Amino acid sequence: MNYTSKCMEGLQDSQLSSSSGTCVMLNGLVKARGEELAEKVPELVAGLLKAMDSIKEEKTMNGTLHTLRSLATHHCLGVLEQLLVTPLAHATSHRETVVKSLQVLAKDQALVTLIIDHLTDIINNSQVLEEEVRRH
Repeated sequence: MNYTSKCMEGLQDSQLSSSSGTCVMLNGLVKARGEELAEKVPELVAGLLKAMDSIKEEKTMNGTLHTLRSLATHHCLGVLEQLLVTPLAHATSHRETVVKSLQVLAKDQALVTLIIDHLTDIINNSQVLEEEVRRH
């Protein structure tokens, strides 16, 4: 298992000092080396979301959301796409995790314009509903 996978597990540690320390380490890695993580964006976003689903401590949750935002500063559209394609499970906590993640990104002044532009592009250029073609 690689370093980031182990960190995802550490975010879920029951000891606040351990999970918070893991947040700090992971956020530092993403801030410093985020550009190099382009290929790992889907895996990282999925791992962060999974970890957030089971995080109980507010300090660890906020730190993990900061890590997601740090990743988005390097790969905004990649992170946004992963959040948009994430299936919203029946568990309310998972939906809340995805919503919190989107809210954190939308509150960042450096990211909000990119996000709005991308969402506008999706709305304007994607087929949202499949049209049923009827033959007479």
